[in-house]
Amino acid sequence: QSFLHSVDRTIKLRGLSHLGTRKKGQNYDKVMLFAGLDKILRHYNKHDIFVSLIHADNEFRSLFNMLADDWDISFNYCLPGEHVPDIERYNRLLQERFRVTLYCLPYKVIPRLMIVKLALRITRIANFFPAKGGISQHYPTATIVSGKQIDFNKELVYSFGDYVQAYYESRPKNNNLPRTKDCIYLQSTDTLQRGHELMDLSTGELIRCTRVDK
Repeated sequence: QSFLHSVDRTIKLRGLSHLGTRKKGQNYDKVMLFAGLDKILRHYNKHDIFVSLIHADNEFRSLFNMLADDWDISFNYCLPGEHVPDIERYNRLLQERFRVTLYCLPYKVIPRLMIVKLALRITRIANFFPAKGGISQHYPTATIVSGKQIDFNKELVYSFGDYVQAYYESRPKNNNLPRTKDCIYLQSTDTLQRGHELMDLSTGELIRCTRVDK
């Protein structure tokens, strides 16, 4: 799996966008890369924060040069063989936390959906706390950007990989089918109401529901 990882140098907000499956040595898909970068920039823009300069590795030069004029953004590329030091440190931190969580799971096989959601969850939780070297030692980076308080009773009530029962309503209701599904907990939904993202064990697909029991 490939991801686009970002961090700004002022607030220290981390962003992660899934770019799909990419084999080693294979070039990045232009459409997926542009969509991932657009998703990260839109998160800043909707909170009236506008990015004017992006530091990137030299391997992205040919792709990002197409965006310089259309998106009104300047790009600064590293020299060949070098990397942006800021994001490299955060890449190592993300990899370390990913491995710790992965090896704590009791499962022998980890589906692709769980791998993707684990990386996204680690990045999301990292923004729940003040960042070292950021503009505040007291407020989380997610709160600084969005202006919303973090509900830890919603975000951290379940751990990644927990076995849970998800409640759902079948149609029609007057039947003898089970009212719960066997699921693996992934993360909470990014909505105002309390919702959950789960992996259905019977199908391996992503489902969302409002109520789960451990």
